[in-house]
Amino acid sequence: MLRMQDAWRTFRPHLHEEAVHSEAFVPKDSDLLWYVLPSHPQSLFSRLQALREEGLLLDCTFDVQGSIFRAHRLLLAASSQTPQMFFPCKQNPQSEAEETSHCLTPLGLRAALKFAYCGQVDLGGEEVLDTCQHLNFERLREKCKSGVTTSAEKETAKTLENIKNMWDRGEGCDITIRAETGESYPAHRLVLAAGGDYFRALLCGGLRESREDVVWLRGISGWVLESILHFFYTGRLWLDWSRIWELTTALLQFQLEGALSLCTDFLRERMDEGSCADVLVLAETHGLVQLGQAAEEYVLTHFQKVSAEESFRAVPLVLLSR
Repeated sequence: MLRMQDAWRTFRPHLHEEAVHSEAFVPKDSDLLWYVLPSHPQSLFSRLQALREEGLLLDCTFDVQGSIFRAHRLLLAASSQTPQMFFPCKQNPQSEAEETSHCLTPLGLRAALKFAYCGQVDLGGEEVLDTCQHLNFERLREKCKSGVTTSAEKETAKTLENIKNMWDRGEGCDITIRAETGESYPAHRLVLAAGGDYFRALLCGGLRESREDVVWLRGISGWVLESILHFFYTGRLWLDWSRIWELTTALLQFQLEGALSLCTDFLRERMDEGSCADVLVLAETHGLVQLGQAAEEYVLTHFQKVSAEESFRAVPLVLLSR
């Protein structure tokens, strides 16, 4: 017989078990479930492309045959076999990749940028192959040579995986986020800005934080902050009842709808007689309509058992009299 957690995973494709950013991230002896948002890479890369189109956080410039191309070095690095060539050293503000501008062509560089930001492959012939060689875009080069392409979704997921690996190594991190409880986490400003509107406004809106290397997030604990960062880089959250309430509240505060959808999935699917009243109050307080309907239906269906629970006594009368 399958354990309950194994059986649940059989019917819930968004549940997975893998390692996370740090061992401290997952408490020992925990029974956490990993919820995954499959659409996250595509959504994140759409916002990254929007940042480029709006000229925000651009830090890499190519002057190719009189045409200027500006981009985000993190994305180019994650698309290359040699990411370090996109990061300048202290002695030279221009990266090795930018110094290859005279070897590139507009057609080839456009194809490379399209691959980095959208995961799309243009089979553009020798100019694209030459650009791939100079920038070491081996994935794109192999597809151009073979004529066999993969889906944009698969390519953006791979690029995001590379960005996450760079985060693990601390490579290219240009900001430190500090929690109320004192924990500090290096990160990429670009990923944060693309992660949600709150962070985009914080880092791109002309606020003081947009010019600082260390940014404090008041009222948020370390494990919640790391959960949010981990979601940005992977589209995944570890969830259980011991952390769902605090994490959900933080996601509502920072308006992170994708991550919030995983929490509401957890609450809806794992709801029981002891928790449904709290779920109902949370949903009504924050206008989570579908979750509120599910909680209300659960209360009505299991009213005799639910009404005997301590949590039921704290439900506002207005919710019970509708």
